[in-house]
Amino acid sequence: MAGPFTVSAAPETQPTLATAPVSAQPALPRSAARFYGATPLSPAFLQRDPGPQYWSQARKWQGVPGLTRTHGGRLWATWYAGPLMEGAAGNYSVLVTSDDDGATWTEPVAVFHPFGFFEAKALDPLLWTDPDGGLWWIHNRWLQVDGHSQLRTVWTFKASDPEKAFTRWSPPQFLAYGVCINKPTVLSDGTWFRTVVLGPEDPSRLHFYVSRNKGKTWEFLSKHTPSAPPEIAKAWCEPMVIERRDGSLWTLFRSERSIKQIESSDGGKTWKNESDFTTERGIDTRFFITRLQSGRLLFVVNDHPKSRANLTAMLSDDDGKTWSHKLVLDERNAVSYPDGLQTPDGNIYIIYDRGRYNKDQQEILFAKFTENDVLAGRLENPGSKLKQLINRLADTGGGVKTSSEASALAKENKARNDSAKSTQSPRSK
Repeated sequence: MAGPFTVSAAPETQPTLATAPVSAQPALPRSAARFYGATPLSPAFLQRDPGPQYWSQARKWQGVPGLTRTHGGRLWATWYAGPLMEGAAGNYSVLVTSDDDGATWTEPVAVFHPFGFFEAKALDPLLWTDPDGGLWWIHNRWLQVDGHSQLRTVWTFKASDPEKAFTRWSPPQFLAYGVCINKPTVLSDGTWFRTVVLGPEDPSRLHFYVSRNKGKTWEFLSKHTPSAPPEIAKAWCEPMVIERRDGSLWTLFRSERSIKQIESSDGGKTWKNESDFTTERGIDTRFFITRLQSGRLLFVVNDHPKSRANLTAMLSDDDGKTWSHKLVLDERNAVSYPDGLQTPDGNIYIIYDRGRYNKDQQEILFAKFTENDVLAGRLENPGSKLKQLINRLADTGGGVKTSSEASALAKENKARNDSAKSTQSPRSK
């Protein structure tokens, strides 16, 4: 594993412009990447102070958000967006911030847009404030390179000053192959515990990494191969880990028919007892779970058996066996993908998206509430608030203009993907 803020070097033997005629240079990006010596471990990069091409009016879709707050009170939010749709070419991740508790938000102050590097794609970004106040912005990149099977990589960047809107960022640190979408768990012994998901082509979908030096380095710990592959064949699992009161680890992950659970009694070295945690809510979508300062568990999930609707915060007093307290955060349809945190002052912030492809929706929103609000089943704290808007594409002229435009974009994206597949070289098939 690479050391702190280091990346693996490209291969020493590389074709160069000086040794290859122009006619020999491949046209396909994945072939060109190999030709010029790029690999999935070629360093990722950020754009600071990005231009208006990344503002809301230039986007057709947006979603999959993440949120954190610094120890000084600054809110940071990230999500990914682009000119077509989720998973399409040209997507990028944006970073916005608020210094007034979410009343106003900036346009993007930084962007992760790897498309210019052999048409690499950005995937689900993540924000995290570590226990010492460090601000981490984590990115997933998909870079096709002929001759390489592991195309998805996770990269971390650390802010030099989390309280500044236009902070500088560390050089990239390679974390792992795969996709990392959820915040790490800090165990009682100080270990940082992180999950990474590999693609459907790898049966051991869930991988677990630990850092014992506060993120300077990460080491692979273990993996779990789900017992029902068809149920997660198209899902990205999106696991989250909880340390139980007895010291055992409990992992929940997404599948097409349920939220699955596994447990470990040896610190995550081995995993056992895979079963359905619930088939009644949060099916085939992302959820959020964390332990609160009180010791209770907070679970934010679509409280509906089939739909991404009724986003709800729940509390458990018995380590997840029962969930007796609920607060509905957003009852509407097409609300999904919660992420959040509890801050040292006890407030809870949850970010989510609404209507990724729906005209006049395409929103990034957040809720601020307290544990007592959930216990009461309604907002009682004067500072609590729900359905708070961070960004809506239609407000600046962005997004889809008609209800049929999203379908047209989906068809266009499929045509591009089919065309790319038909021209794949034998090495990359």
